[in-house]
Amino acid sequence: MFLKKKLLKKWFYGVEDAVSPETIIWENLGVSLWTKVKKWAQALALIILAAAVSLYGFWQMAALEKARRDYTLRDCRFNDAEIDVLTAFADWN
Repeated sequence: MFLKKKLLKKWFYGVEDAVSPETIIWENLGVSLWTKVKKWAQALALIILAAAVSLYGFWQMAALEKARRDYTLRDCRFNDAEIDVLTAFADWN
């Protein structure tokens, strides 16, 4: 087979373990990079849209709270120095 034996004792062959077939995502083998980039962009756009809608909703609720005029006032019977936790809790109930 190898009559000249040129490679004998010059180096060792690199032998590595093969990748387990369970770790390969077989569905992604035929997908092009452009398709993956489009899907990533769509997912990112959806995340940004959800965040924008959420922040807009918080902003609208804050604006409604600022515009509210029907606050109820409680009469203050104590100085601030005389109020302790139990008195405040009793007043709250």
